[in-house]
Amino acid sequence: MPRSPLFPLLACVAALLAAPAAADTLVDLAVERISEAAPLPLFKADAAWPRLPGDLMLGQVSGVAVAPDDNIWVLTRPDSLGPT
Repeated sequence: MPRSPLFPLLACVAALLAAPAAADTLVDLAVERISEAAPLPLFKADAAWPRLPGDLMLGQVSGVAVAPDDNIWVLTRPDSLGPT
């Protein structure tokens, strides 16, 4: 039996009606610090990073990882940028 063209609309309405009930089961987002005495770390961006040779450029970045020796590995998609 084919579904009614109203089926997607009715499914969306049912999902919206069920959302407030599901919201009561969500985890409380209150943040607790482990120690008030320990200051929060501050970070700032280094506009000169990364330093690449003039003939190289990063493509779309799809992943970043930090190795145990603090080296940063950047996974890029080659040929993902058009001519500049």
